[in-house]
Amino acid sequence: LLTGMGMERIKTALAAEDLASPAIGPELRAVLERVAPIYRQRFWTAHDRSNREWIEATVGRLRTIENEIVSAQARMYGRPWFDAPVRVDIVWIGRAYTSLFPTHATVSPAEGPLTGWTSVEMVLHEVSHELILPIQQELAAAFGDRWKQHGVLWHVVQFYITGFALERILAARGIEYRKYLDSEGLFDR
Repeated sequence: LLTGMGMERIKTALAAEDLASPAIGPELRAVLERVAPIYRQRFWTAHDRSNREWIEATVGRLRTIENEIVSAQARMYGRPWFDAPVRVDIVWIGRAYTSLFPTHATVSPAEGPLTGWTSVEMVLHEVSHELILPIQQELAAAFGDRWKQHGVLWHVVQFYITGFALERILAARGIEYRKYLDSEGLFDR
């Protein structure tokens, strides 16, 4: 089973286009080498075009608010924003997830309602996984033995902080937006 650090090493190797990496392993390497030509021939062009269009639209929106959102995120998380660029890979299949140290986010616009400003929120949410760590630790300490029952609360808080910051910035510009937490009913789950 590929979990935890194994998946992070695989992601790092794939991002570096290093199929020879020991992280890939012979079985996975064989599968990737077998399916890669088929994928390139039948799907790559359309997936790449779609991902690039999504990136262009998302970056365009993000650029219009980048100073405000970075300031708001740093203030709300109580931590400075990143000193160096954070890598965000846009993939066709893979949902959204982030590995840390260094922060490396992966987002799949094809697997969710990630359009318009929601795409900006999801990118900000994913890179904020490192920013939420002190809050996550404080919650764990506060819950103590009950942490297992409430162990995902930090993630709800993270969705709230990022969505709230974006919602406020957009409202000040006269743009109506509902944070992902509300629009997708995450509180209901």
